[in-house]
Amino acid sequence: MKLLSPMTTRVLTRSFQVRKGRTLTALLALTTAAAVATAMLNLYVDLEAKLTTEFRRVGANVMVTAADRGPISTESLAALQGIVRPSDIAVPMAFAVAKTQSGRPVVVAGVDLDAARRANPWWSVEGSGTALVGVRAKEVLRYEDDGAVLTFNGKPYGLESTATLRTGGPEDSRIYIPMAQFSAWAGVRPSLVELTVQGSAAEVNDAMSRLRSAAPSLDVQPIRQVTEAETRVLGKTKAVLLASTAVIIVLVVVCVIASLTSSVLERRKDFAVMKALGSSQSEVSAIFLAEALLLALAASLLGFALGSGAAAAIGRINFHAAVVPRLSVLPPVLIGGMLIALISARLPLLRLQKIQPAVMLKGD
Repeated sequence: MKLLSPMTTRVLTRSFQVRKGRTLTALLALTTAAAVATAMLNLYVDLEAKLTTEFRRVGANVMVTAADRGPISTESLAALQGIVRPSDIAVPMAFAVAKTQSGRPVVVAGVDLDAARRANPWWSVEGSGTALVGVRAKEVLRYEDDGAVLTFNGKPYGLESTATLRTGGPEDSRIYIPMAQFSAWAGVRPSLVELTVQGSAAEVNDAMSRLRSAAPSLDVQPIRQVTEAETRVLGKTKAVLLASTAVIIVLVVVCVIASLTSSVLERRKDFAVMKALGSSQSEVSAIFLAEALLLALAASLLGFALGSGAAAAIGRINFHAAVVPRLSVLPPVLIGGMLIALISARLPLLRLQKIQPAVMLKGD
């Protein structure tokens, strides 16, 4: 008796037609498992990239200073710029404590304003101008018709066109002006570089290692609040994804076992007749397994389509970017569906093997 013979095909077709309720229950359970696995695998693959993108919006993740805590040399800055990739953002900063017209001190930072805003997209800036004035720093300035004037080492600097910066942090107490103008006015070299390294935690660590090798005079340290939070969130989110998938798959296995066991009990006489007509135990078992595997195949394909759509929706809702369906996820989903079907069929097969034609058909 061949597995794909016309008789076998007829038996399988008849089984699905007569047992619609059991078939739909098993199909729904296997589809749920495939859909969840597809969604979780798609999210798992994209999760690190999506979360990394979100964390990069927080700001810099690496801080670079001179080892002696003084100004950073021209050679070290050049070495740093040579290591930084085009996708990364390096923001050198120089600081001076200037005096306002009323004699009050205020921190002035020289910086590339465009780079600083790209590195800190969460900054809230009102208005436009050639300088950024923090909301608290703005309170100590005295504006006249021609703007405000700052003094450092007896040299004045006029603030004529400014935008207001609000962050809720120490930036609110600073005034940011272009680095070229700051250097010409204060003559102070950069003492800090805030570096935003794009990529995973491993890529960030690799970038820091390359910086330390290229410029030994620099002290390169991660901003631990960002890097540690990123590691914790990523690890916990991945653990939740895996745990949720495992729990759902276990429940699906229990459901499919119950459905297949009920199928064997309902069709005991059918299997007994097949054995009485000459079918071997392996042939009867093969037909039963074929039913389970066909259900798993159909459920895996349907679940892959549903899970891909669910992953895309979750990506849009949580990350404002669709998670692209990956065909590379389909083979593991298909294999997983088949394994679930085979594992679930093991107990029903044991019951099927115990069916004795003489006992079942006695009196019929």
